[in-house]
Amino acid sequence: IEHFPNLVALYLGDLSKITDTSLQIIAESPQNLNLTILDLRYCEQITDMGLEEMAKRCTNLSVVRLDSCKKLSTRALID
Repeated sequence: IEHFPNLVALYLGDLSKITDTSLQIIAESPQNLNLTILDLRYCEQITDMGLEEMAKRCTNLSVVRLDSCKKLSTRALID
């Protein structure tokens, strides 16, 4: 991510190896400040913890796709 300072959309859908740790690394990157679109469809390993980290640090997110993220609960969406 550090090589793309103007990144506004990140499409990770269908990547089975994306985990909460992956999301934490992305969230901690200074380049995430411009991120407005995040596609995590079918990333079946992510949990509420990873999504909450993204929401906390990536404050410009306006579109988040979570179709078939089976380990997410509604808690992550409400918090």
